Amino acid sequence: MKGSFVRFQLPAFVWAGIIFFVSSLNKVPTPSLDLLSWDKAAHFGVFALFGILLVHAFRGRSVPAFVVGVGWGALDEVHQLFVVGRTSSVYDFIADAVGVITAVGGILLFRKIRAKT
Repeated sequence: MKGSFVRFQLPAFVWAGIIFFVSSLNKVPTPSLDLLSWDKAAHFGVFALFGILLVHAFRGRSVPAFVVGVGWGALDEVHQLFVVGRTSSVYDFIADAVGVITAVGGILLFRKIRAKT
């Protein structure tokens, strides 16, 4: 049973911890690219990976992965309200949620296509 936790749930817990840690920093290091949407792309990517890890953690069940992923995105933005030097943004939350939705939806689509072949 212990190996099962390490294999399935631990990666998602570690990634959630990394998200929380980075959100606790008052200044997040970012590449010096002059891309308008770099911040939103980062939110999307971080939470897309989180969505994949959550589907794995929930052993393929997409609804709990979706709920936890989007919920963590919301909590992340609320958490940033209390971090000096950080701001909370509904647009960041949207990027987080779209990342989770894309990852979970992509996995569902992949499974559906694979089941047909």
